[in-house]
Formats: sequence, C-alpha cells, structure tokens
Amino acid sequence: MLEKWKSLLKFGSALSLTVLMAGQASAQCESWEAYPNGVESAKEKHVVYRDLFKSKKYVEAFPIWEELFATVKIPLPAKTTHFSNGITMYRTFAKEEKDKTKKEEYLNKMMGLYDEMAGCLGETAKDRAWEGYYIYSARGVL
Repeated sequence: MLEKWKSLLKFGSALSLTVLMAGQASAQCESWEAYPNGVESAKEKHVVYRDLFKSKKYVEAFPIWEELFATVKIPLPAKTTHFSNGITMYRTFAKEEKDKTKKEEYLNKMMGLYDEMAGCLGETAKDRAWEGYYIYSARGVL
C-alpha cells in the first residue's frame, strides 16, 4: 500500500511541475494584450515595423520590432511573424557584418529566437533545418 502512495505522490509532483512550467512558458508567449501601451498601440507599431521590414529597411525596422517583441511574441493570428522577422533581420545583420565577434553575437541571437519559437509554438524539424542552414551559410563566409 505504501508503494502505491509513493507512486501516486511522484506522479502528482511530476504533474504539478509540468503544469507550472507550461503556465510559465505560455506567460512568456503573449499576444497583443501583453503590450503595456495597449492593443491598438501594439498593432500600430507592428504595421510601422512591418512596412519597413517589407521594404528591407531592417536597420530602421529593428528597434521597433525589438521593443514590440519584448512583450508581444505571438501576435494572433500570425503567430510566427515576429519570430521569423527577427530571425531574418539577425541573419541579414550577421551576413553583412565583417567583425567575427559581432557576427557570432547576431547568430547567437538568431539561434535564441529559434529556441524561443520552439518553446512557444512547438519544435519543428523544418525550423531547425533552416536554422542549421543559415548558421552554416553565415559562418562559411567567416
């Protein structure tokens, strides 16, 4: 009987830990509502940075994206947009960077975005394959 209680206690502890960790992960993967200045302000910033991004004006788009991404990770309905845009900008900055240390910093930040995206949206082989390709191609220029 004691063994059954121990097993039940272990299972309950593991379940509680899993629920707690899932709650923390989703708390870090917020949509528009998490932006401190309100949903409308977040959407306005999104439109501004996206217009710059689409024009490939990454240097201008980056600070706006960075400030928005600090709180809005998965804007609904396009959950991957902020991750993929950040990855593109970091990859482009790394590709253009001549300083090896700065290039590695950009690549590390890009890899961090892939890790965060996997944590928020789930791991996909396609995303990890692209990550590997981008790192290989960027470092091949070193």
